[in-house]
Amino acid sequence: MKTFLKYKMLIICVLCFMCYNLTAQRQSYPIVDAHCHIMTITDERYGTMEEYFATNSDIDIQYLFGITIAKKGKIEETKTRNDSLFSMSRREPRFIPVCSVHPSDGDDAIEELRRIKNLGGKIFKLHPANQNFPILSNETVSVARVAGELGLVILIDGYGFIFPNYLEQLLQLTVVCPQTKFIIAHMGGTDFFKLGGFSLVKSVNGMLDNVWYDLSATIHIYADSPYKSQLEWVIRSVGADRILFGSDQPAVSVSDALKDFNKLDLDDIEREKILYKNATELLGLPNNR
Repeated sequence: MKTFLKYKMLIICVLCFMCYNLTAQRQSYPIVDAHCHIMTITDERYGTMEEYFATNSDIDIQYLFGITIAKKGKIEETKTRNDSLFSMSRREPRFIPVCSVHPSDGDDAIEELRRIKNLGGKIFKLHPANQNFPILSNETVSVARVAGELGLVILIDGYGFIFPNYLEQLLQLTVVCPQTKFIIAHMGGTDFFKLGGFSLVKSVNGMLDNVWYDLSATIHIYADSPYKSQLEWVIRSVGADRILFGSDQPAVSVSDALKDFNKLDLDDIEREKILYKNATELLGLPNNR
């Protein structure tokens, strides 16, 4: 009888421990989803902000960065897209507008950046591959430098694997515009491994001190792959204080992105930074934790 009770207590303890770990793995911290595509009134391909929060009501989402992408030569549509995001932020304080301009729109793009800043914007999106503009053109450099003057962060696509030297050109842009803060989306995508040498580069004249990276999509590809340990090494090489969590919804759901993130062998301090602290500090957002 005593032996039976002993084993019964042991089983109960093991089950309690497993339940605790599973709960902790699901989500130990609030999150900032720093990369999500949201429907605007001119683009119905994506889900609405309301649908996003309703679908993910069981997740402690501190902030959502909702993205739009401007089209060349359509400045009025660009303004409408951006205004739509600001309208969402007025309805939901957890929503952060990630506006957009097209560098090839020249003075109109610069004027729209100033308007975004005046409306309270903190960040905007550029996508060289989708928007089809040269990364190192005079127009792009001009937009990036004005963004730095205005204190606007640039979230720029980093998943141009079909374009030669895509990541290298992005990094060149960040060096040419040292006063501007950049988030390289998807952490370089399939080229993420190239970032592993940053532990050396970071020590040279403060180079790339203005660069952060989000894990959206890339973590989904590699967290359960033979390259998982390499991804972890690159995160630490770049610095966990430079990494942001992101889903890339609708391509990857928030819940799936969290499951992928929890597969990484990171310590509690690294997880806390990546899931929400880095994003709130970068944009100067109130931390409600």
